[in-house]
Amino acid sequence: MKISAEDIRYAAKLAKLRLDDMQAQKMVEDFREILSCFESLGSLDPHDLEIEPFMRKDEVFVFGNKEKLLRNSRSVRNDYITVPKIIE
Repeated sequence: MKISAEDIRYAAKLAKLRLDDMQAQKMVEDFREILSCFESLGSLDPHDLEIEPFMRKDEVFVFGNKEKLLRNSRSVRNDYITVPKIIE
């Protein structure tokens, strides 16, 4: 899969990020390197792998200081963090 600077700019726009041309080009190179690692996995034969299942125990953790958590949020309504809608 080819990643272009236009793809990076589109993703940055959705994430409401501003990138200059140099930053966009650096991200293109980084994404291409990451994707090449995934493409190399395609050459592996999964039948040769021995996979041991791993399950961790789910643990419930209650954050003790809700006011401290919500203090860093831009917008809070009824003890919930509100975020802008970004789906096109």
